[in-house]
Amino acid sequence: MSYLPQLPSSCLFNEVFTWGDCPKGLLGHGDKKKQKKPKHLEALRKQGIVCVSMSDTHCAALSAHGTLFVWGDGKDGSLGRGDWNSVFSPSPVLGLRANNTAVAQVACGLSHTAVLTLDNNILTFGSNACGQLGHGTFVDSSVPLPVPGMNELKWKHIVCGSNQCAALSDMGNLFTWGDNRQGQLGHSGRATATAPREVAVLAGVPVECVCFGMDFCIVITEMKQVLGWGFPTLADLGFNSPEPVLVELGVDHLPKSVSCGSQHVLILTEAGKVLSWGLNVHGQLGLGHKENVSTPSLVPCLSETIAISCGQIHSLAATANGELFVWGFGDKGGIGMGRTTPTFVANTQRELGGSVIQISSAGNSASILIGNGELKPSPIPHVIQQSSRLRSSTELADKQKLAVFIGTWNVNAKQPEGLEGWFTTMASPHIVAVGIQEIIELSTGSLVKDKARPYDVVVKTWRQNITQGLYAATGESYAIVKDLRLVGMYLCVLVKESLFSHVHNVCTSTAAVGLGGKVANKGGVSIRMDVFDTSFCFVTCHLAAGQEHVDRRNADYRNIISQLRFDTAPPTTIFDHENVFWFGDLNYRISVSRGHAIYLMENRAYQALYQHDQLQFERKEQRVFEGFNEEKITFGPTYKFTPGTDTLDSEKMRCPSWCDRILTRGPNIRSEIYTSHPRYLDSDHKPVSGVFFVMVADKHNLRGVTRSTRATRNAFSRASGLGGDCPRYAGTSAPVLTGDGTSFGSLGSSERETEDVSSDELSSSFGDVPPIPCRSLRPQLMEAKPLPSPAYNPLTSDMAEKTLNRRPRSAPRTERPPVVGDGSAP
Repeated sequence: MSYLPQLPSSCLFNEVFTWGDCPKGLLGHGDKKKQKKPKHLEALRKQGIVCVSMSDTHCAALSAHGTLFVWGDGKDGSLGRGDWNSVFSPSPVLGLRANNTAVAQVACGLSHTAVLTLDNNILTFGSNACGQLGHGTFVDSSVPLPVPGMNELKWKHIVCGSNQCAALSDMGNLFTWGDNRQGQLGHSGRATATAPREVAVLAGVPVECVCFGMDFCIVITEMKQVLGWGFPTLADLGFNSPEPVLVELGVDHLPKSVSCGSQHVLILTEAGKVLSWGLNVHGQLGLGHKENVSTPSLVPCLSETIAISCGQIHSLAATANGELFVWGFGDKGGIGMGRTTPTFVANTQRELGGSVIQISSAGNSASILIGNGELKPSPIPHVIQQSSRLRSSTELADKQKLAVFIGTWNVNAKQPEGLEGWFTTMASPHIVAVGIQEIIELSTGSLVKDKARPYDVVVKTWRQNITQGLYAATGESYAIVKDLRLVGMYLCVLVKESLFSHVHNVCTSTAAVGLGGKVANKGGVSIRMDVFDTSFCFVTCHLAAGQEHVDRRNADYRNIISQLRFDTAPPTTIFDHENVFWFGDLNYRISVSRGHAIYLMENRAYQALYQHDQLQFERKEQRVFEGFNEEKITFGPTYKFTPGTDTLDSEKMRCPSWCDRILTRGPNIRSEIYTSHPRYLDSDHKPVSGVFFVMVADKHNLRGVTRSTRATRNAFSRASGLGGDCPRYAGTSAPVLTGDGTSFGSLGSSERETEDVSSDELSSSFGDVPPIPCRSLRPQLMEAKPLPSPAYNPLTSDMAEKTLNRRPRSAPRTERPPVVGDGSAP
């Protein structure tokens, strides 16, 4: 059973608009009248809607507290109301409400519906003529029923095709079921699947998103590849196979999301551009003609696009400045207006009262979810000015001091064990953040698919090594709040189990900046969270290599900060957090001859060597990391060593450098320890660690609140935040990784004797807090969260360039010292 918490006030102003054709009351206005322009759906006013899914026959809308509203044609039981009647205006699914089942995500097929609940169950209802309900039968259902055998993985996304379903796990595993007559499921052959089956050929290739067309399927992988399969009957989409085929987008385009019509496809890129290909007899590709196109082509006139959606034979797009465009079929109530290029419909900010959160389209109809003005994306990252959301130490009404351990290591594709020596920097930190670079070999083959060590195996091994190392070093078990990997970069954030119930609003973001933003061999990954009432942001990165590539590293930094956006409401950047920790293989080198560097290193003249450090010079000139702090370096260079030894590399003759760094930003962070760990010989880099004390605010004064009350309150508050990875749920048993194996415990509060906790006991006493699973605990609600701000590239903006490189007027620009060294990149 899931809790139904109070509605967050930030969602109350989200409103739904629908327009187009209206068979069986599809638009939800209580009648069958067609609408030429977006019309406000009054029945959902102030319901806090966070997601809308539309099919050709019916619609569903999800509120922030998990209530599911449905309307449209119900003849196949697709409304889940226990009958076969149509409903012309939004109505809650009473069966879910009666059981206090909170829905995390919803998807509508042609005549069936699938929902993902907060307690990780997948429920389906409606027509089952092709086995699309996944129940192992062909029997229809007018009430939500669970899909059997789907509890072993944590699910983050569900999708419906015409007569298919797909489920995507938090590890990127893709399961499909239903109609497979055209090979849409990605399985060998064309046999219908009445129960979920993993797409075996993609095992070890994590999938980010998936979308069905009429007789095909398109996915985007974590490696930013576009794959397609199926046998399209009316158009050449570049593939004609039941197994995945690579669709080339070109080196200039990095895919972000995908939408499929009946026989055409739209791709939204990270740069806010739109690509299209497929059937084009009605101009639905937006290319200015009606000729079919078999390869992805750039749609003109669209920039800074944040949302796309395909109807059956029309298309929609929304931009960051609130402009809504349509094109394609325009007869019989169709909304495409008969245009072959994107045609302006409305400015949502001026005419509809807010910014676009989501658009959904099907058949000849469409819906748009609008948020208040606070959701308008910020055009320039908050790099210079301290955000108004941040608080100084004098504003912390009730303060607590937490210890934070930060660790970074480029492991050169090795799998070190015995990490307790790394974690013994401090006896028992409250928060631990570990950043790993080159978790896999960064070869051309590994960027396509890591066949030798699949994604889930690599991450699982690192999770185990980290938790076991922490347990061996501290004697305590830690809970993984969230971990995240982008190609070779891996970030894992953990907290003491006693602190876990006070962590909320967890979100993630990634930035790929390799080869000018085209691949993710270089870039950054980030996790943000709130602890008590104080915000934390952790960023690990891998910047451009090479002795002389200082400008590339600076550009990588600027691109990372422009791309990292968190799907909070309103969207936030890393600079909107009170405490920011940035660590990783920054790759800045020492601009001095190798021989002189070794001489200074052997004589421990680190401060003399530091004067030639590229990063300190770039920071001094305010080219990068403005507003960040770095503790004084008192340890030797961490790169480059011969693996397996403690001697400097003599093969490539690299100049020893401090490539691996930890920087912080925030008025309430105090550095305590900053050191390296030369005893580890596995890689050509040495691990680095830092310990920091952070003052956090606790406006609820939880130190004086009983544990049972605190657990109940947190269960309600966390279930309410549907953005990103924020939701949590109670009442589930799950494994807990400790230093000596796996134990089990129950999440959430249990019946226990009430006990007050004093301030002196805060950091060590929560003895009766139940164990917390070390794997990610929250369903990731991709459909339910506001769309992130588009990636903004400061390199293309004169204003941003001046802002990012701003320096005091009295300080003249200093020329960078000449680069001295081998001049080659590893």
